[in-house]
Amino acid sequence: MLKRSTNFTSKIKGIVSFKENTAMVISISKGDERTYFIKGKNLTGIRAGDLVDCLITRKQYRHVKIIKVLRKNVLKKPLNHISLYEKGIPNIFSDKSMRECEKIELPYVFNDHKDFTHLPFITVDPQDAKDHDDAIYAIKGMNGVDNFCFKVYVAIADVSFFVKENSEIDFEARDRGNSTYLPNLCIPMLPEKLSFNLCSLLEGEIRPCLVVEMAIDEVGKKLSHTFHRAIIKNIKALTYEDVEIFRHEKIVKTVPYSQSLAALWDLYDLLLKEKKDRSPLQLDFPERAISTDVDDNVLDITSVKKNNSNQLVEELMILANISAAETIKKCGMGNLFRIHPTPSNEKIETFRNIKGVGSSITKNGSKITSVNLNELVNSAKGADEREIYKQEIIKLLEQARYSTKNDGHFGLNLKYYTHFTSPIRRYADIIIHRLIINFTINQHSMTNSKKSINLGEICDHISFTERRSSEAERDTTRRYLAKYIRNGIGQNFEGKIIGFIRKVIFIKIDYLDAEGVIILKRGQNDSIYFDKDKQRFLHKHSSEEFDIGSRIPVTLIKANELNGSLTFRYNH
Repeated sequence: MLKRSTNFTSKIKGIVSFKENTAMVISISKGDERTYFIKGKNLTGIRAGDLVDCLITRKQYRHVKIIKVLRKNVLKKPLNHISLYEKGIPNIFSDKSMRECEKIELPYVFNDHKDFTHLPFITVDPQDAKDHDDAIYAIKGMNGVDNFCFKVYVAIADVSFFVKENSEIDFEARDRGNSTYLPNLCIPMLPEKLSFNLCSLLEGEIRPCLVVEMAIDEVGKKLSHTFHRAIIKNIKALTYEDVEIFRHEKIVKTVPYSQSLAALWDLYDLLLKEKKDRSPLQLDFPERAISTDVDDNVLDITSVKKNNSNQLVEELMILANISAAETIKKCGMGNLFRIHPTPSNEKIETFRNIKGVGSSITKNGSKITSVNLNELVNSAKGADEREIYKQEIIKLLEQARYSTKNDGHFGLNLKYYTHFTSPIRRYADIIIHRLIINFTINQHSMTNSKKSINLGEICDHISFTERRSSEAERDTTRRYLAKYIRNGIGQNFEGKIIGFIRKVIFIKIDYLDAEGVIILKRGQNDSIYFDKDKQRFLHKHSSEEFDIGSRIPVTLIKANELNGSLTFRYNH
């Protein structure tokens, strides 16, 4: 039975604290700044710093009863571990699976794999990448000879070769659903021997792969594709920066993979044109990199800049994923799609009421498309308005998930899509690999096969584990931001209003991409008030009006690293 997480409004998670013999719990939930009081006589073994799960017994008095100790002494661990234990993300492999993993070895001969080791495949990853699950190679067609403009090979680690269905490692990978990446911490889906060695396409090593060979025409459209189970040799592990340098001819182009890279960069321009025509949703929110020292002090928080080489690899992976989706659909296999539903009518109606939006999305009646939303973002007058539109679009969108029913992918503007390119870190991709190998390469019949898994249940579960990991990453980033900025308590900042409810203004500090709140209450921030008719904030002693996007002077008054909350005061 797959694990599920249930949210109880009558429960809280928090850190135990003692003050003058009074036992308390400090909540770790975002926005909950309250301290709860532990009631009950049995506190044996409970110590300050323990992370606990509590049942609220008397809400009015904030009385709680400890029902489970999630982790002892969590405050002695790095801050990223709070999210790990809070979300219940498994981080230790069982003895059974580790014993099974120790027996797995790389064979000398691959009888069921084609030999592609003569092709100069390369991997392209971030500089600090530990695993390499995709490699690429391309050739340019000859005019008048070939019926294609480019041929691209995307090789993906053949994880299913090592991880057999219903093995202990398989059960554990299925339970985890995916690898979890927190700032300065990676919790792999597979044991390190597999993730970072046997499955990883290491430089100079021969590895089994599932390769998709794609023919591309002169306008960047995919003409055809074929899957091969093959062995490849990664001739060079490059970084995104290496590939970018190659494009600008700053290194000698006599290396064995130079023709392939040149073909890939020529193809890139066609892929960009095809992408523009398809018009997937373009939001491009910045990513942050957090660096810490050995004592978990935050040294720096920087924005991760993506370049053309990131986009090149991303477009190739999308093409490979499309090919996999088309194949499982065509062959009538047990389906597992990556879907992103069209926004609901209710959300669309709410979205229409946002200032400046209405006319932009009514061209097609009640239907809304990624093209409409891109046009809206591009119509913005300045960076602030553009960001407002992006934030509102995020609220409009449904959550992407896995499903046995194909509903298309709204964000990518694609009819069919699935996940095929990251089997080291996503269980969905392992399933897709097994389906393709069984029913296209090995030519097994679907009707004669015994289905050993419930795909509907698997889809629900891995959609849940994906959300769990995303929430853990987001919460951890907030906690480190609060830890980083806490030395700035009492300092002044420029805050941008990004939302509000009647007694709370949500603001953002641009240079850190950090979000916090201003709480309006008697004696504090009471020089501004919310006007129901105008649906905006007004200053009591001037004609100033504050709306979403307005910039206001604020002072940081609280930074809570346990739940990542930042609280500001308005400077009038």
